[in-house]
Amino acid sequence: MALKECREENEQQIIYERNKAETLENETKDLKLRISTADERFSEYATNAEHVAQSLRQQSTQLQEQLNEAQNLLETEKEEKLTALLRNAEISQSEEILRKELRMERDEANELHEKNEQLTSEMKVKTQELKQCKIEMEEIKTVMYKNEEKLKEIDEMQREISEKNKTIKVLNQRLADLKKTLQKEFHSAKSFEAEKERNGNCIAAKPPTNAIVVATSAAVANDTLACEHCGGVSATTSSSIVMDEVNFKYLKHVIVKFLTSREVEARHLIRAVATLLQLTKDEEKLLQDTLNWKMSWFGSKPNHGRGQHSFSIPPS
Repeated sequence: MALKECREENEQQIIYERNKAETLENETKDLKLRISTADERFSEYATNAEHVAQSLRQQSTQLQEQLNEAQNLLETEKEEKLTALLRNAEISQSEEILRKELRMERDEANELHEKNEQLTSEMKVKTQELKQCKIEMEEIKTVMYKNEEKLKEIDEMQREISEKNKTIKVLNQRLADLKKTLQKEFHSAKSFEAEKERNGNCIAAKPPTNAIVVATSAAVANDTLACEHCGGVSATTSSSIVMDEVNFKYLKHVIVKFLTSREVEARHLIRAVATLLQLTKDEEKLLQDTLNWKMSWFGSKPNHGRGQHSFSIPPS
């Protein structure tokens, strides 16, 4: 019985030991697994530590460089600080100088203010004088305007006088031309009467008598004097009055003389015909050109115009 109990106890111990051994094996397996995982982690930590060490080394080098730069900056800042102190000293000196100048300028400003007050008082006096001058200028302008109107009236009167003088000159010229033609005709009449007495022939066209010549010259003279007194009659009206008072017999005699005489004698009668018939300058020039054409051998015939603008009636 005792042996059985011992066996049972031994078996129980063996079972217990076996269980314990199994548990220890399991624990050893777990420990191995943990150790392997720990080794892996350690290797990872080692690699990470190397990387971290490299990064720290790089950071340390960068920090060293930054420290060197900071030292350089500190030295430059110290130098700038010294220069700034020197500048501050210079600025303080210049500030004192500027204060002195400002005091001087204030004194000058006070003097200028006093002068300005004096000038304002003088300006008030001058403005009053200027107002008086403006009033006088307005009065002078009114007087000048009146004088300008008077000058305009005088200019108009001078223009009228000049026009009247021109008309008087034209009438005097025509009077002189008529006198010349009348004198020529008077001499031609005398020669005509002498030839008539010699030859005893009867001529149809009689020259004007001395009374007619005197009457025509007196009429022209009266016209010129009337134009000098009145001044408003134009050259055309005066010439029409002269034309009305010229004797028709004298006109007939001049036309017959102009048509029957030679070219040389007819050239002297062109002016008389132009004044009696009131020909224009173009018509008078046309008469002279036609006479010159008849007298010359190789001259060209003058242009008499065409249609309504023709100076003569063409032959049928």
